[in-house]
Amino acid sequence: MSTNPSDTKTHPGSGDWVLLATLTMLFGTSYAFIAVAVETIPPLTIVLVRLVIAGILLLIMAKIMGRKIPPILDLTGTFSRSWMFFVALAIVGNIVPFFLISWGQQEVPSSLAGILVSVMPLATLAMAHFFVATDRMTPMRLLGFSIGMVGVIAHFGFSALSDLGTVSPVHQLAVIGGALCYAVNSVIVRFAPHNDAIMTSALVSVVAALVVLPFTLLIDQPWTIDPSTASTLAVVGLGIFPTALAGIVYFVLIKSAGPTFMSMVNYLIPWMAVIIGMVALHERPPVTAFVALILIMVGVAISQYRGPRQAQKLSPSGMEQPDRKE
Repeated sequence: MSTNPSDTKTHPGSGDWVLLATLTMLFGTSYAFIAVAVETIPPLTIVLVRLVIAGILLLIMAKIMGRKIPPILDLTGTFSRSWMFFVALAIVGNIVPFFLISWGQQEVPSSLAGILVSVMPLATLAMAHFFVATDRMTPMRLLGFSIGMVGVIAHFGFSALSDLGTVSPVHQLAVIGGALCYAVNSVIVRFAPHNDAIMTSALVSVVAALVVLPFTLLIDQPWTIDPSTASTLAVVGLGIFPTALAGIVYFVLIKSAGPTFMSMVNYLIPWMAVIIGMVALHERPPVTAFVALILIMVGVAISQYRGPRQAQKLSPSGMEQPDRKE
């Protein structure tokens, strides 16, 4: 059972909902940025550059705010616990899922990939139940997250499921593996040593960039690339918004409200893409997109519902109160 002080909080507050909405918007911009970036820049180079930009930007921000880099070695001269978590988060939350999902989508259509990745909230719910004291599974949570899953499928179109029997199972498993990495990462964050969110996000980006660097040099040979101005600006946007700024919100939200609550962002991002398409690209989404929106929001509401008995156990600050024996 976790002894993390943040585990005493059992119900998300209004600030957590604001953070969730902000994270959804930041992650939602990545689709438009990537669509432009991949026109003239290979995927590995995009990953490397966005990580480098995020790492530099966050390190500068942390320096201005007076944050200090945690020591790499502890008092015994061994690798510190904080840096072990930085490396773990860089590998599990960035490098491995980026590779698995990219490799899987060589055969898996984007619509089916979106459905497969949306298993992440359910996987997080299951893992958090066993590893996070205040993130236990309840029938209402399971029902809400399941309805949200149906909403995601409705967004991409139920016909996309027909590819389940025709697309390479290995590539589908790779995409699911990437989603499971995100789920594991969100639980790991909950147990990470208490460090500043900005510095944590910065160092995780830097470590991930250092690991990706040799592979990018070997495979993409970026010195041979001639990127367009639009693609270059798109990669810069990726580094600033869905990587740097989203990284800060991500760590703050998990520490505040827990991995299960944060994982709902995966249900909200699909309809955020619909909104961005309508406003920025003047797209006319199908009726199924709006049906999906309703299902997703109903699922979110149900997953966060607390009955009268649970509500009575919460103080105005959202802290659970011990049961009183009459």
